[in-house]
Amino acid sequence: MTESSPGVSVGLIANPSSGHDLRRLISGASIATNLEKVNVVRRLLAGLGATGVDRVLMMPDVSGLTLGVERLAAKHRVDRDGVWPELALVEMDVQQTAADTIAATSAMIAAGVGAIVVLGGDGTARVVASVIDDTPVLALSTGTNNAFGVMIDATVAGLAAGLIASGRCPVADGCERAKRLEVRIGDHVELALVDVAVVDATDVGARAIWEPDALREIVVTLAEPGAIGLSAIAAAVAPCARLDSQGRHLVLGRSGRPVLAPIAPGLMRSVGVVEVIPLDPHEPFHLRSTSGVLALDGEREVLLSGDVPPLVTLSLGGPLVIDVPTVLRLAAERGWFAGAGSVSAPTPEAG
Repeated sequence: MTESSPGVSVGLIANPSSGHDLRRLISGASIATNLEKVNVVRRLLAGLGATGVDRVLMMPDVSGLTLGVERLAAKHRVDRDGVWPELALVEMDVQQTAADTIAATSAMIAAGVGAIVVLGGDGTARVVASVIDDTPVLALSTGTNNAFGVMIDATVAGLAAGLIASGRCPVADGCERAKRLEVRIGDHVELALVDVAVVDATDVGARAIWEPDALREIVVTLAEPGAIGLSAIAAAVAPCARLDSQGRHLVLGRSGRPVLAPIAPGLMRSVGVVEVIPLDPHEPFHLRSTSGVLALDGEREVLLSGDVPPLVTLSLGGPLVIDVPTVLRLAAERGWFAGAGSVSAPTPEAG
């Protein structure tokens, strides 16, 4: 267990496997190398340091990512790079599975971090959200499916996360509660932040989804034009913003109306949409499929069997997500960046 320390701290979950899945063989998705992720961390540290964050607590790995970040921190010079937080690694056994993300996130919460930044795709964010409670989270996209995470420079992301973690920007002002999907399969419950899909398959296989003809139905919390992945199918026929209270349920099949959507970077596919059903929160409903594979946030996870289909509920009780544009707008309006060298504390009038 990692002990808490005085000062302001931020957790960092950087998935070394994100940006490397099978979809890169059949689509135009770029590869997020460890070198690029180290550069992202460098920019993040600059933003966090400028807002007075004292320590970054990072999940370890054995792929060389954390080693690269440690080497970067060892070469840090204040006169060239500005003030950076101290870098510390969570003390844990690395399993090279999603269990690492769960263990690291839990340790960060126990250590009292003021926010957690996630580098990865929607699948990584989903695992973090499963244990994050009310600690604010900021997901930066470095994976393939990036509907939940944001595409924004890590420097400004660090500024926003630092302002939230330090308390300079109140959580109530700079964060929004995300939606999530709760899926009950017998006595077991799974969670998803963006989408739940049923795939006509007999095994989990390579986990990623790139064959639209195999899709039977999709449930989404958000369907924003410009997104990549399964939620893009819903966005093409019934858009739904992340701050809307509703979601969408799509029944798919070859007999449906053909809809063109980007299901992966550079991969446009036509999908037959049979029916679109608006979803209200807190109203459980059964999927129509009792067999196949259940995919959560774009990754095949659960093999379905039995006579009772999964029960799905749209919940408004997802993680607290840092709204970067809102935080930075408040910083400008309230003068938090005024003055030379560092972020000033807000006046009592600014809240």
